Amino acid sequence: MNKDVNNQNKEKSKQIFLSNQLIYPNERVVAFLARFYKNHSKNETLKGLDVGCAHGRHIALLMDYGFQAYGVDYVEEACEFSRDLITHRGNSGEVYCGDFHGHYDDEAYDVIIALGVVFLRQMDYMKRDLLDLFRILKPGGRMFINFRTNEDVLFGKGERVDEYSFVLDERSKGYDGILYTFLSSEQASELLTGAGFSIEYVEKYELWGDNLASRHTWWQFAVRK
Repeated sequence: MNKDVNNQNKEKSKQIFLSNQLIYPNERVVAFLARFYKNHSKNETLKGLDVGCAHGRHIALLMDYGFQAYGVDYVEEACEFSRDLITHRGNSGEVYCGDFHGHYDDEAYDVIIALGVVFLRQMDYMKRDLLDLFRILKPGGRMFINFRTNEDVLFGKGERVDEYSFVLDERSKGYDGILYTFLSSEQASELLTGAGFSIEYVEKYELWGDNLASRHTWWQFAVRK
């Protein structure tokens, strides 16, 4: 992915952050934590990282479950928002603003949430991201992650940059100028296992909008190191 596309993604992410405030957590992230981390007292010894933390909705969820909550985002306004949230809640975590590659120590986190972020890269960068996420996850730790499917309404609505990726255009209704990568479930699974993760379960999540005229779809995985 060239520098211009990366800068476009960053600027578009900032615009989306400023125009849309997501307060409540994704229901499937809630289900993931409820399934594996019911013991809130035990969670107090664990560290959770939200990659692409934006308005901090999953940082807040991690804190609700007792984790020491951390976040990372490359939009400064998002980092400040999430830092204020952590400070207000009196949590011991922190938020880093920038690219997470090389910033975190090996085996630093027990839980990672990476929702709506990895598919904003081309395939080679996604592979690099997943290898680094595997590196910073503790042995036995888990991650919840999603990918846009190749059945998604946005697939093909833009300039194709490779077999899997498009820079979206005005037909995407608000996402124009941002790069999305679309994968089959097999391709997403191969990326995860290729980085070293074991897949615990996979879901297909669908959201029908515009009076059922558009279908947004994601593969959602719970994986373990």
